Amino acid sequence: MERLYAPWRSLYVKKDKESDECPFCVAAASSDDAAHLVLSRAGGVLTMLNRFPYNTGHLLIIPPSHVADLEVIPSEVRAGMMEAAATWSTVLKKQFNCHGFNIGFNLGAVAGGSIPGHIHMHVVPRWQGDTNFLATIGETKLISSDLADIYKQLLATTK
Repeated sequence: MERLYAPWRSLYVKKDKESDECPFCVAAASSDDAAHLVLSRAGGVLTMLNRFPYNTGHLLIIPPSHVADLEVIPSEVRAGMMEAAATWSTVLKKQFNCHGFNIGFNLGAVAGGSIPGHIHMHVVPRWQGDTNFLATIGETKLISSDLADIYKQLLATTK
């Protein structure tokens, strides 16, 4: 298997092991949205860029309270999550000309949840042919966009 090095991920891995602090709770409590890549605090939820995206423009929609189960979240917050998904998928379509989306939850560690204690929805833009030989044969995903640039582009759509 070939390897593409991404040294910035080591900060995430080390922090995750050294701290029990939930990054979503930290972002929710902070007023520094840029530091946490928070794009919106509308509808009772946070919408933010994923620091470790599956694709360009990968967003996370997060309730502010630290809960793991969907049924524990108040219905108005669940509705706010769906509204944010609808709003931001429209923004992503206009901004990046994506052809579709994967939108969903990984509930629990066994389902692939990297932060299983704090439920969050993924909004992952997709393009026709965005899976290429790297992902199919090389087991590697290439993200060709700078996270800071994407944040600035998407934040500009909210003004």
